[in-house]
Amino acid sequence: MQMSQICSFLVLMEMLFLCPPQASAATGELWETRSAMESDAYGRMDMGSQRECRSVTWREKPQFEAPGKKGECTSQQVQRRGDGYAWKFDCGSTKGEASARLMGSDLMEGEMHMSSPQGRFTLKFSSRKIGSCDTSVRGQK
Repeated sequence: MQMSQICSFLVLMEMLFLCPPQASAATGELWETRSAMESDAYGRMDMGSQRECRSVTWREKPQFEAPGKKGECTSQQVQRRGDGYAWKFDCGSTKGEASARLMGSDLMEGEMHMSSPQGRFTLKFSSRKIGSCDTSVRGQK
């Protein structure tokens, strides 16, 4: 994996956890997520922020999907731990673990740790609910 692929992988992995498939209800929650990646080889990189519309029920039944070609990546050992979740992912030569902690109904923070042939990477993220949105509108920001 090249550095740009690793960055894309980490952001996609983060967003797949944070934004599982939408429920049929049109009312959702608008969340903003900021993230930064750290590695020994590349230092710290701000990954910016993204806004996503999530189903109001996403906390009840989160889905952890790993990015990549169909069948290439898997999420395993998804566990509810106190006020958050922990899981592992495997994408062939890239493997890792992640956790996210819910802080009330409108804040969340987490970390993802990944090992690849290019080294070890850590992605830290924080999310906050900033409003409501319509989940039937794809790509709403």
